Amino acid sequence: MSKLCKNLILWGIILLIVGVGVTGGLFASGAIDDIPSIPPNTATNHYETTAIYLEEGSDNYADDSDLLFQSSDESITDIDVYISSGSFSIVTGDEFSVAAYNADVSKIAVIPDGEKLSIEYKRDFFETLSSDPAAIVLTVPLTIFKNISIEMDAGQMYISGYEEPEFISADKLDISLNAGELYMDSMNVNDFALDMSAGNAFITDLTVSDKADVNVSMGECTFYVSRLANAVIDQSAGNMYFNDCALTGDTKIDMSMGDMQFSGMIRDNTNIDMSAGEIYMSVTGFSSEYSIITDRSAGTVFIDGYEKTGRHTESVVDDPLGTINIDISAGDCEINFTEG
Repeated sequence: MSKLCKNLILWGIILLIVGVGVTGGLFASGAIDDIPSIPPNTATNHYETTAIYLEEGSDNYADDSDLLFQSSDESITDIDVYISSGSFSIVTGDEFSVAAYNADVSKIAVIPDGEKLSIEYKRDFFETLSSDPAAIVLTVPLTIFKNISIEMDAGQMYISGYEEPEFISADKLDISLNAGELYMDSMNVNDFALDMSAGNAFITDLTVSDKADVNVSMGECTFYVSRLANAVIDQSAGNMYFNDCALTGDTKIDMSMGDMQFSGMIRDNTNIDMSAGEIYMSVTGFSSEYSIITDRSAGTVFIDGYEKTGRHTESVVDDPLGTINIDISAGDCEINFTEG
C-alpha cells in the first residue's frame, strides 16, 4: 500500500476521534456551572498512573522490558523526543534512564550527544494496529533544562516533574501531540508551547514566567492551579477550563466555538474573543478593582448577576488590578467576582 493511502487511513481515524470528541462536547454544552473541582493534591504525580499501567498482573502489564540508557551525566540539559504512537512518560529520579516496555527496541534510537539526549521511536501504521501498546519511560533528575521538546503522532503522554519539595524547571517546554491525551503536572518553565490537533490535555501546577502559547484545534484543555504569563491561547472547537489559575501580562484567548470556564486571579490585560459558545468566569477580588468591557452581537452578558446589553463598559479604573475585554459574537457570558 502506498504511503499516501496509509496517511489517508491514519487521518481518517484521527477525524473519527475528533468527531466523537466534538459530539461529546456538544452533549456536555450547557453545564456551565459545573466548574471542575480543585484536586485534593495539587501536585498529582502521574508517575503513579504510569506505574499502574505497568503493574504486574494488570491487563496492560508489559511482559518484556528493556533498559536502553542510563547515565548520571549532569551536563544533559536538552531533551528531544519523537514518538510515532504509544505511551511516553517523563518522571523524576536519581539519574537519567530510558526504559521501554512492549516495544520493538530495534525501532528505538536513544542518542546522547553532549548536552542533548534524543529519543526516537518510529512504527508504521499497521504495526500500530497489530502490536501491544508500547510504553517508553524517561527518568530525569531535578535538573534545570534548557529545552524539552516532545512530538507524538498519536498516543498518551505523561509528564510529572514533582519530587518533593521541588519541580522540574526548563527554559523552554515544547509539546506537539496530533491525537491523544496529555497529562502533565509540576513544571516551572519560562516559555511553554502546546500544539494539539485533536485530544485532551490535563495540566496541573504549571508555572510559566515569560510566555505560554497553546493551540488546541479540537478537544478539551484543562489547567488546574497554574500560573500563565503572556498567554496566547487558540482553540477552534472544544472546551477550555482554568481552575484556580492566574493569568498575568497580556493574555489573549481566541475560541471559535465551545465553552470556557475560569476561576482564579487576573492581572494586567486579558482579551477574550469567542465566535460562538459560553463563557463563565469567577474572578478573585472586587469588580471595582477591574476595568471590564464586554461586546456581544447575540446572546446575553451578566456581570455579578446583572444583565448587560450591546457593548458595555462596566467600570474603568485608573490603576486596575486587571482589564477584562470580552468580544462574543453569539453566545452567553457570565462574570462574577468573589468579593461583592
